[in-house]
Amino acid sequence: MVAQAWRVRRNWLGYRFSGESVNAWPEARVTMLLADPVAIKEVTSSRARFPKPVEQYKVLSFFGSNIVITEGDEWKRQRKIAAPAFSERNNKLVWDESVNIVLDLFDNVWGTQDSITVDHIVDLTVPDALHEVSTKLHMKVILPDWVLNWGPTETIRRFKLAYDNLERYMAEMVQARKTAEKKEERYDLFSSLLDANEEESEGQMKLSDSELIGNIFIFLIAGHETTAHTLAFTFALLALYPDEQEILYQHIKSVLPNGRRPNYEDMGSLSYSMACVIFQGHFFQKFANTDYSAFNNRVFNETLRMFPPVLGIPKSSAEDTTLVTSNAAGEKLTVPVPQGTYILLHTPGLHYNPRYWEDPHVFKPSRFLGDWPRDAFLPFSGGPRACVGRRFSETEAVAILSLIISRYKVEVKEEPQFAGETFEQRRERLLKCGSSITIYPGFFICCVSWILWKYFPQKIGKSTLDNIPGPPPQSFWKGNIDQLFDRHAWSFHQELNEKYGSVVKLHSIFGQKFLYVYDPKALHSIIVKDQHIYEESAFLIKTPVNVRRSPPQTAEAPESSVLDQAYAPHDASILPNFSQGKRASCLLTVLGSRLWRKLCDAIESGVRAGVGEVDMLGWMGRTALELIGQAGLGYSFDPLVEDVPNPYGDAIKNYLPVLSRLQILRRMIPFIPQVGPPALRRKVVEMFPHKGVKHLISIVDAMHTHSTEIFEKKKEVLIRGDEAISQEIEEKDIMSILLKANIAASEADRLPEHELIAQMSTLTFAAMDTTSNALSLILQLLAEHSDVQNRVRKEILEASNGGDLPYDELIELPYLDAVCRETLRLRAPATFVFRETRKDIVMPLLEPIRGVDGSIINEIPVPKNTGIVVGVLASNCNKAVWGDDALEWKPERWLSPLPETVSEAHIPGVYSNLMTFLGGGRACIGFKFSQLEMKVVLSLLLSKFTFSLSDKPIVWNLAGVRYPTVGKDSTKPEMWLKVGLLNNVA
Repeated sequence: MVAQAWRVRRNWLGYRFSGESVNAWPEARVTMLLADPVAIKEVTSSRARFPKPVEQYKVLSFFGSNIVITEGDEWKRQRKIAAPAFSERNNKLVWDESVNIVLDLFDNVWGTQDSITVDHIVDLTVPDALHEVSTKLHMKVILPDWVLNWGPTETIRRFKLAYDNLERYMAEMVQARKTAEKKEERYDLFSSLLDANEEESEGQMKLSDSELIGNIFIFLIAGHETTAHTLAFTFALLALYPDEQEILYQHIKSVLPNGRRPNYEDMGSLSYSMACVIFQGHFFQKFANTDYSAFNNRVFNETLRMFPPVLGIPKSSAEDTTLVTSNAAGEKLTVPVPQGTYILLHTPGLHYNPRYWEDPHVFKPSRFLGDWPRDAFLPFSGGPRACVGRRFSETEAVAILSLIISRYKVEVKEEPQFAGETFEQRRERLLKCGSSITIYPGFFICCVSWILWKYFPQKIGKSTLDNIPGPPPQSFWKGNIDQLFDRHAWSFHQELNEKYGSVVKLHSIFGQKFLYVYDPKALHSIIVKDQHIYEESAFLIKTPVNVRRSPPQTAEAPESSVLDQAYAPHDASILPNFSQGKRASCLLTVLGSRLWRKLCDAIESGVRAGVGEVDMLGWMGRTALELIGQAGLGYSFDPLVEDVPNPYGDAIKNYLPVLSRLQILRRMIPFIPQVGPPALRRKVVEMFPHKGVKHLISIVDAMHTHSTEIFEKKKEVLIRGDEAISQEIEEKDIMSILLKANIAASEADRLPEHELIAQMSTLTFAAMDTTSNALSLILQLLAEHSDVQNRVRKEILEASNGGDLPYDELIELPYLDAVCRETLRLRAPATFVFRETRKDIVMPLLEPIRGVDGSIINEIPVPKNTGIVVGVLASNCNKAVWGDDALEWKPERWLSPLPETVSEAHIPGVYSNLMTFLGGGRACIGFKFSQLEMKVVLSLLLSKFTFSLSDKPIVWNLAGVRYPTVGKDSTKPEMWLKVGLLNNVA
C-alpha cells in the first residue's frame, strides 16, 4: 500500500476501495494516508495536535537546521527571520530577474537560431548539482560516510560530488557576506535573509552559520526544484497540445504588443491569459470581463494539481485524537488516531480524487476559473506551515512562460525510435516522472530549469584555481584525463608547455580541478620544502590493483615504494644499500663479468646465426631484471642464454602500459583497498567487466607469486644461520641485508612479512622498468646518430685498452656521461609524478603567470586535496631554463658549462639539475645504481656491436614509464634494432 500510494500514476487507486483515510503497513507504528480535504484541513490548521514528525525530516537537516524541519518555538524563531525575505519588494525582484535571465538566454545562448533543441541532459551544472542532491538525499541517511567516500557506483559518486560542491558553495556565500568590508544594499532572497538575521538584537534569536546554510539549502530546493519541474511539465503539455499553445501565444501578443518587455504590473493580465486560453478557447470569451488579477497562474495551478512537487507531507499526532473522514461509499466516519500515529497528507490522492475534480486525468486549466475546491488543492501544503515562497513560484512561472511562448513554439522532438507512436504513447512518455524530495520529469528537461539559481550570486564550485589558465575539459565526466594520459599524448603535453606556461589548470573526473606544474620555485615547494603537505596522491596509494587474497601490497608509481605510514622505516632500511658508491661498485664488479658477458654472448649468438634484427627492449629488460635479482634480491631470474619469455619480467614490462589505460577507472574507484577483507576485494575486482582490469589481475598475480617464492627461499636460508647465508648469497644482495636487519630490529620497528614482499616487488619493478627503458632510449638515439655512437665507442675502447674498465674510470668517461645525461633530460622515462595537497597551502612561483582575467599571479592558493601533476619532462625541457635548443638532443651541452639560467633556477632534482629522479625525501634512492648499470651495459654493448634502425617503426608511448611499441597501433612493449658485430670482433 505504501509503495502504491507514492506513485503518481496510481494516485487514487488505493483510496477507491478503502476510502479517503488509509492505514499503511508494515511500519514501526501505524501510518495513515489522507486524501480527504476536510481531514487534511483539520490536520494542517491544528499545529499543536498534528506537529511535524521532526525525526522524519532528518534527510533535510544535513546542511543545518532550517525552517522546514523545526517545530514549536524554534520554528517561530526561524520563521521570523526568514519571512522578510519573501516580501513584495522581492517578488518584483523575482519578476525582473526572471525576465532578464530569459532575455539573456535569447540573446547570448540561443541567439538568432530559428530552432532550439533541448535534449535530456543530466550533468552536474549548477542546477543539476542541486537536482542531484534533492533527488538522492536519502543516500545521506542510509549510507555511511565511508561508502560515500568510496563511491562504488556512479550514482553514489555523482551524489557525493554534488553534495560536497553544494555545501562548500553555501558556506562560501555566508562567509563572503559576513566578512565583506562594505555592506552593499541588496534585495535578493539570500541578502534579505542575512539582513534580517543581522538585525536581530538578541543573540539567542540569531541564526547560526549552519542554520543559515540549512535555510539556504531549503530555499534552493523548494524554489528551484518545485518551480523548475512544474515548468518542465507545463512545456511538455504545451508541446502535446499545439492548438492551445497557439491561443496562448495570441493572447500574450495582445498583452505585450510589438514584443514589448513585460513589466511586473503586467502579471495580472498575463496570469489571466494563462488561466483561460490554454485548453478551451471559448473560456476566453466567457470570462472576458472578469477581474484578471483574480486568476493568477491557473495554468501553473493545473500543472501543480496533476504533478504536485511534493507527493506526501508528513505529520504526526501529538495526542490521542480523532479525524472525521469518508469511506469508499462516501459515508462519514470518525477515525481514531492514537498518539504517535504518522499521518501522510497524500497530495496525488487528493488532487486526483474524482469527488472534487471532474475528469482528474484531463489537463483543464479552466477548472480553476470558477468555483473550485480550494481545500482539495495542496501543492504548497496549507495552514500556518504552508510554503512561504508560493508567491515567488507563481511570479517566476508567469514571467518565464510569457516570454518563452511569446518567442518560441514548443514542440516534441521527433526521433526515429519513437516513429509511429500514438498520442497516448507520446503523452505517457513525455510525462513519465520520478520522485524524491520533489517530483521531477523523467524525460522532458526544460531549458529554463536553472532560472531560480540566479537569485543567488555566483555559481557552485568556485575555486581559487579558477583564474589559472588551462585548456577546457573534453567533458565533465572525464575532464582532460584522456588528453593528458593517452599513450600518444605527447603533443598535448607540448601544447600545455608552450601555450599555458609553467602552471596549468586541468580538469579531472566530475569537474575536479588539478594543477600541472613545472615552475622551479613551485617544484621546490612541492618536492623539498613542503613535501609533507604535497604527499602521494590518494588514487595512487589506494589504486585498486590489490586483488590478491593475502594481506595488501602497495601499488604505486615507480617513484613510490610504500604507504605513507610505512615509508620512513622502509626508506631507512634500504637507503644505505643504494647510497654507498663502494657497495654499488662491489655488486656490479662481482656480477658484471658474469652477467654482461652472458648478455653479449646471447646477442652475438643470434647475430652470427643470421638474426639481423634484435628486440633490444626485451634484452635490456631481461638484463636489468637479472641484475636487480642477483644484486638486489640474491636470486637469479634468467640464465640469459636464449631468447625465451620470462613470466615475471613480462608482467613487470606490461604493468604500467596496462595501468595507464585505466586512468579514468582508477580515479573513480580509488578506495576499494579499504573495504572488506582481501578475499572480498579480490572477488569484487574479478567480477569487474573490463578487459584491462582482467589483464591487471594476471600481472599482479604473477608479480606477487614470484615475490612470495623468492621471499620464502630467502627466509629459509636465513633460518639456517649465518654460515649458510654467507655461502648462499655472500651477504651482498640488498634483500638479504634488509631481512637480516628486520629480524634484528625491535618488535615495534620490525616490518611485517607482507610489507617486505611488497618491497621486493617495488624494488624489482623500479630497478628493471626505468633502467631498461632508459637503456633502450639511448640505443635508439645512438642508432639514429651514428656519429655520436662512433664517438662514444671510441672513448670506451680507448679507455678500456682491450680490458675491463674499472668502476672509477667508467663513471668518469665524459662523452658517455653526456649521452646518458642528455637522454635522461630530453627523454625522461617517467614524464610526470603525482602529488596531492594534505591541507591548504600557498604555492610560490619563480616566474609570474597571467590569470584568465588578465591579472598577474605571483603565488597560488591551493586548496586541500588538490591533485598536482609534477611535470618532470616539462621541467627538463623548459626553454626558459635550458635555452631555445631545449627540445634538441645535444650531448655536447654537458661538455661545457650549462647556461646560468640552469643554476639560477635552483631546480630541486637530485641529479644534474634534472627532475628525472626527483628530489627531496622522495628522490629515487637507486639513481646511482641505475647510472652505473647503464654505463656498464653501454660500455660492453658498444665494444662488440653496432646499432642501426630497422624497418620496424619505433613509437614511444606515454605511461608511468614510457615504453616503445612497433607503430602506433601496437600495445606490446618492444623495440627492434639492426645489430651487427664490430669489424675487429672475431
